[in-house]
Amino acid sequence: MSLRFFNTYSRGIEQFEPHDPTARPIRMYTCGPTVYSRAHIGNFRAYIFEDLLQRHLELRGYKVHRVMNITDVEDKTIRGAREASIPLQEFTEQFKAAFFEDAHTLRIKRADGSTLSVLPENFKDTWRFSAGMNYYPDEKWVLRAGVAYDQSPVNNVDRSPRLPDNDRTWLAIGARYKYSSALNFDLGASYIFVKDPSINSVGGVAGGPPSIPATGLVNGEYSSHVVIVSGQFNYRFR
Repeated sequence: MSLRFFNTYSRGIEQFEPHDPTARPIRMYTCGPTVYSRAHIGNFRAYIFEDLLQRHLELRGYKVHRVMNITDVEDKTIRGAREASIPLQEFTEQFKAAFFEDAHTLRIKRADGSTLSVLPENFKDTWRFSAGMNYYPDEKWVLRAGVAYDQSPVNNVDRSPRLPDNDRTWLAIGARYKYSSALNFDLGASYIFVKDPSINSVGGVAGGPPSIPATGLVNGEYSSHVVIVSGQFNYRFR
């Protein structure tokens, strides 16, 4: 009986065919946890499926090489480390250990690519400079404008594709219309110019983040900008 999978790219069910049908090696990438807390039973449903798929392929005679990512730099992990007032690596390490312990309890086979790495942040202290003004043409209208320069905490050496940040310049305009003593409307728009960041790093050598393997090269540029539009109305109950 052939093995078939649903291909999310083609949106159809396709018969599984390895790249090398003679040597029968299977390379499998599986999604791992984001380590901001302990994984719950719903999370482990996915990891159990990955384990069953690997065991089924091995039962068919394939040699499976499976790797799994662990996300340790993400909004939730950063927020959790800040709330706990401990370094990010120390905060995530406890949940990495808990994940592997729970996976062992469930008899989930450990992925071959289990080497863990932590992205060095080395955030620098920064400044944000801003200036704004309000103009009142009459008693009903308020016009606003502002500009800001926002330094990035990411330095040029440790910048990575996970966090390709750079300095930003904000331009903002807005207005308020006072419809009555109880009701007013606000509109605002901001455009953020992001200085184009570049990445050119080889891991394991001088000048490159150690989180990137020595055999890997990351070289590229990013072009970014942000547009923010907002609106609200306020009603004051008497």
